[in-house]
Amino acid sequence: MMPGKKYEPEFKQKIVKEALETGNCSIVGRKHSISSSIVARWVREYKRNNESAGIDKNQLINYDTLDIKNIEKENESLKKLLEEKDLEIAILRDLLKNPPTLEDKIEIAFKWINAGYKATLVLRILRVSRSTYYYKKEAKINKGGRPYLGYSFNKEGKRICDEQIKEWLCELIEGEGEFYGYTKLTFCLQRKYNLYINKKKVYRLCKELDLLRPQRQKKIKHPRKIARNRVITAPNQLWEIDVKYGYISGEDRFFYIAPIIDVYDLITSSIQANLDNPYGRSKKAGEDLVFNFGKENDNKTLVYRLPNLFGKWCRPNYNSVVATFCYNIANDLPIKINDPNVVLTLAYIDDVVEEFINALEGRENRNGEFCEVSKTYNVSLGKIAELIYSFKKTREEHTIPNMSDEFTKKLYNTYLSYLPKDKFSYELKMNVDNRGSFTEFIKTLNRGQVSVNISKPGITKGNHWHHTKNEKFLVVSGKGVIRFRKIDSDEIIEYYVSGDKLEVVDIPPGYTHNIENLGDTDLVTIMWANEPFDPEKPDTYYLEV
Repeated sequence: MMPGKKYEPEFKQKIVKEALETGNCSIVGRKHSISSSIVARWVREYKRNNESAGIDKNQLINYDTLDIKNIEKENESLKKLLEEKDLEIAILRDLLKNPPTLEDKIEIAFKWINAGYKATLVLRILRVSRSTYYYKKEAKINKGGRPYLGYSFNKEGKRICDEQIKEWLCELIEGEGEFYGYTKLTFCLQRKYNLYINKKKVYRLCKELDLLRPQRQKKIKHPRKIARNRVITAPNQLWEIDVKYGYISGEDRFFYIAPIIDVYDLITSSIQANLDNPYGRSKKAGEDLVFNFGKENDNKTLVYRLPNLFGKWCRPNYNSVVATFCYNIANDLPIKINDPNVVLTLAYIDDVVEEFINALEGRENRNGEFCEVSKTYNVSLGKIAELIYSFKKTREEHTIPNMSDEFTKKLYNTYLSYLPKDKFSYELKMNVDNRGSFTEFIKTLNRGQVSVNISKPGITKGNHWHHTKNEKFLVVSGKGVIRFRKIDSDEIIEYYVSGDKLEVVDIPPGYTHNIENLGDTDLVTIMWANEPFDPEKPDTYYLEV
């Protein structure tokens, strides 16, 4: 006898499920090559005991039904993909009719979204963002602006309809406002009828009533004759005049000057005239024309070959390296230096103006056949940048540039003219305690240090002396007393000081000294010392006066 074949519980579940659904064990057995009696037995066992042979009705799985569902799901997915491709082809056909603009894409999107397709799919095919589509859509719907209200309010809060306002406009036109434009009519409505109304609405109402007056045309009685692009071939063909004025210092009055220039004789040259390039050759040709004209007509000619100019009001990031460096550094912008060793010849604009004034008075500075500015400076590009950066640091270090050097002084003036409007001021560090405050203002290497000392009422500060350091005290506000005592003497010297009478008190070395506030308000003292304070060598020794 051959051993029986063993079947898995899952297989039995499948066979029993099919037999129960079809109601024919023979057909199910033939389909799976199993004896119909075995199928019938499995069914009987299931019916007799639902849990026998490990079979649970709730766990029966219809694998054929599951396969059909998967196929249907895949079919739906394919249908959806096919619909998307059909939509994409249809949209591309719309786009190929004309080169599409953004407005065309919005119109096409609007068409297909209204046809029932998803906005996300349509906008993805058209490559238009959702925000752009809905913004343009709203703009299209709301095209024409907000609707007119049809009324205005008066100062009492009452509504006045537009028809009533139109009647008032007609009355004004028939009366005093016959020649008024819409602006004056607006003023009349506001004044006579106490209306809250602006000229734009009055313009619209006048336009609806056909009351607008034709716009006045400008009539130029004397058309301007512009001198530019005119060809000048000889003297006295074209003159130019420009009225200027200046202030006379000390006389409290102004002067006016009207220079008249013959355009044929006018020439501006530069040191570039020495270079063999188109610009240099043009400058040289201009110089030669002026010199030849002077010789032929026995006229005095002045030709200045100006170097690189610097000073206030020069346009930065154009053709002046000094203006560019000053502007960029003052505004925390980077600068670019290709070769810091390049040496520039510079002239300060005030020196140039002074030279031109001397020339007008017949005191020009000649050097051979040319005239020149007497004061020029040869400075390397790297040195210019270094100085301007040091100017920026003076605020942090409380220092002043070397004003004894003319170029440094003029360059510092130029740098200050490029400070941003919101950076004219800067804060100082105040050392504050219950006695008052002490603030360092300015430090210099060879001119000492200036500080501001504030003492509260009844407070005494100082009680020290110096070997070498000397000071000057100037009380500018409040009342106090400055006391001295020579360190080897008992005699006390007192100077009473007040902001009502400004006087400077010298503090000699070898005298211990203090300052006491005798008033009811703060005592403010400007203090100068002949050298900046050095914490490593303070030269300050405590001793009571």
